[in-house]
Amino acid sequence: LLRHRNIGAKVVQRMRMRAVALAMGTWRERAREQRRMAGVANKALQHMLHRNLACALGRWADNAKELLRHRNIGAKVVQRMRMRAVALAMGTWRERAREQRRMAGVANKALQHMLHRNLACALGRWADNAKELLRHRNI
Repeated sequence: LLRHRNIGAKVVQRMRMRAVALAMGTWRERAREQRRMAGVANKALQHMLHRNLACALGRWADNAKELLRHRNIGAKVVQRMRMRAVALAMGTWRERAREQRRMAGVANKALQHMLHRNLACALGRWADNAKELLRHRNI
């Protein structure tokens, strides 16, 4: 009877151990699946994060490119304004230089006219004096 009890206890013990082993196997399988699913979820989360970062970086790059384009346009506008001011100054200088040359020509003409008039007057006086001398000699 004691032997049958021991055999019965062993059978019950084996059944319990089998149940514990099955439960342990199930737990291990579920834990492995849970770790796998956590890895899949983490991978999906990383993918979404990287996509959002890539989109944000793309927007930043687009904004930086647009800012650079605006900066270049502004620089060109300022350059054109400077060049326009320089062109206006050059035009004014050229006009004044032309006017100075014209006025120098006018002054030169007036001076030549005065010289010719003085010379003509002197020549006229000489001619008058020469006539007067000839008239006095003939008297």
